[in-house]
Amino acid sequence: MVFRTRSVHTFGMATDLLVVALDAGGHVVSAEVVAPRRVRVVPGATWIVELPPTIPPPEVGMGLVLMRRILAR
Repeated sequence: MVFRTRSVHTFGMATDLLVVALDAGGHVVSAEVVAPRRVRVVPGATWIVELPPTIPPPEVGMGLVLMRRILAR
């Protein structure tokens, strides 16, 4: 999931979460696995991407492209 924010919490989650923070240009500011019942605020972040912790994290500074998937109803 992708959120336009600079913070994330994992209250109510049962497992870890890979949190990737992106700046306004889509570059990785940080990427870390966050345990349940934690809060992370990432200065300089514009977007937060939540991923399963089994995915290899991108490197800081790497540029990412977000693509919107539109579902037909």
